[in-house]
Amino acid sequence: MSKPEYTSVAWEFFLKVGDDCVRCKICKKSLKYCHSTTGMISHINSCHSEELKNMEKQKKSKNVMSFNNRKEEHAEADRNLVLAICTSTVPFRFAKNQYFIKFCGSLDKQYEVMSPDKLRRRIHENSKLYIQKTKSDLENVERFFLTVDGWDGKFENVNLYAIFVYYIDEKFEQKKVFLGIRHVAGKATSVNVGNVVTDVLEDYGVDSSKLIGAICDAGSNLRSFLNKNMLYHLHCAAHVLALILKEVSEVPSVTLILKKVYSLASHLSRSKVDRSIFRQRSTALKTFGPIPLPFSPTRWGGCAILAASFLNHYQSIFSLSKFQEYLLSEEEKVKLEYFVELTSPFVDAVSEAEKDNNFCSEIIPQFANLLEFVSSHNQMKHIVRVITNETQKRFDAYMSNDIALISTFIDPRFGYFDGIMHNRKWQEIEETVIDYCDSLKILNSNGSLNSDGSPQKRSKVSQSGLSRFMEAKSLSSSMDDTKAEVVAYEAYIRKSRPPYSSSPLDFWKCNEFQFPKLARLARHILCVPQSSAAVERLFSRCGEIVSSSRRNRLSSQTMHEILINASLGILKEKETEYIECDDDDDETEQNGEQIKLDLPPLCTCNPSNDSRRSRSTPTRRRSIQY
Repeated sequence: MSKPEYTSVAWEFFLKVGDDCVRCKICKKSLKYCHSTTGMISHINSCHSEELKNMEKQKKSKNVMSFNNRKEEHAEADRNLVLAICTSTVPFRFAKNQYFIKFCGSLDKQYEVMSPDKLRRRIHENSKLYIQKTKSDLENVERFFLTVDGWDGKFENVNLYAIFVYYIDEKFEQKKVFLGIRHVAGKATSVNVGNVVTDVLEDYGVDSSKLIGAICDAGSNLRSFLNKNMLYHLHCAAHVLALILKEVSEVPSVTLILKKVYSLASHLSRSKVDRSIFRQRSTALKTFGPIPLPFSPTRWGGCAILAASFLNHYQSIFSLSKFQEYLLSEEEKVKLEYFVELTSPFVDAVSEAEKDNNFCSEIIPQFANLLEFVSSHNQMKHIVRVITNETQKRFDAYMSNDIALISTFIDPRFGYFDGIMHNRKWQEIEETVIDYCDSLKILNSNGSLNSDGSPQKRSKVSQSGLSRFMEAKSLSSSMDDTKAEVVAYEAYIRKSRPPYSSSPLDFWKCNEFQFPKLARLARHILCVPQSSAAVERLFSRCGEIVSSSRRNRLSSQTMHEILINASLGILKEKETEYIECDDDDDETEQNGEQIKLDLPPLCTCNPSNDSRRSRSTPTRRRSIQY
């Protein structure tokens, strides 16, 4: 027989000790119990009124807390629903699907699914709040650098550009802020791209005069925009390394061998059964690492990575009868192994450049290392000459880039380090650094000029003779101060250079007052990363959203807000490596059908010189209406 439940508040104070007796838990007084709580309640009101009030307050507080917790849970569910809609190709009307509503009700009967209109409003509100918060974060930024890159659908009439801001805050911490994805009206010319960049900066209330430059690929439209505005340009290191690997992969003797590699990858991508058999055999042979599957055409260094994967799983190819056609002759295998040996340091360098927590000051030392590596190989071989010449050419381009040079100088791990500056002398870099430091000017609130502030890529000539005279005297004094700092800085780091594993920002945080001008320079320049990988990661996830046939009637503003919400969801994930659509552990399989991924005709590493990357998308698509 079940124990009876007592619901009266009296039982919070009394304990039943017999069939006809109860005892007060507080004062231990016993009362006669005749199946009524009247006597107990009278005792509580007369003797324990304060305890009763406290108990009622606690119950009320618990109820409020429970309500607030449930409200927060529902708010979190709403946020996740918004992100689910924004990061998928599901249309807004899915929120009205009766089975989806029933599913949510089975989890929490008190949860009410948002309507499509409410979803749109929430997306707009999220975008607005993000812009307001970002405005506040960027309000006191002294100088910043941009990462810009473009995306165009292969079958969609749309050009999108994504923009990130990098800067060093007052605590000498590197910050990255996403500003959004914008549609380019018309062709992606330098004028139209420039309009997009300036419009985005205006939306966030950022003073464009604080912009130092941008890191992007070698697209003529972006470079033209930067040059017209006298801004610095730094070529994305990962893209440069990919271009080197592309040239090496197109050496005739290598191209013929890589065709077999691509054929195997293409076959495995199409056949789920053979792919499963291949994996099982590799597991049995204790061969680890991703099996050879095709990469996206824009994957930096994809050809070299695929070749390494092919060789890693070569024993599986050899031991399976279905894959005998992909075996290499002894000579071909030796050549492919040598190709992988030559390109492995470049693949590692791409991997380093793709990370978020790196500095552009590492580019020149990295290329010095790569050039020394390839130069140590037999230059009589054609493939070695190709990779050496390409590395030399790209290294020379960086050695004439002011941002690459200044950042290397201002990084205490590399400044005045012997053997990394190739054909340049540190004295030449000193002059560039002094010119930069002494061109810092900023407008005060009253409109007058202060000597601490904005760098000008090219100095302006004063009109007045007296002005030129006073400016020359002032500049001479300032240059003497900067030269003294440079001399002291050289002596300091030659005596006690920080280890390579340390952060250069830690050094400048500790020595900000000892080297004030150089510390300001470090704050301006060391915010720059090695590559535009942040934008590439974004496009690799957002491209399918734009390509969705269910989103082709959205206005450009709604699409922009959806992409901001989607990007915020993606950026919450702590990504430490490049996200690929063809990843070994995340294959695009649906209902057991074959994976359909097309390989480029010759090389999967196909980085274009144009900044607008064309992603492969399904052919049955309609154009987005703008």
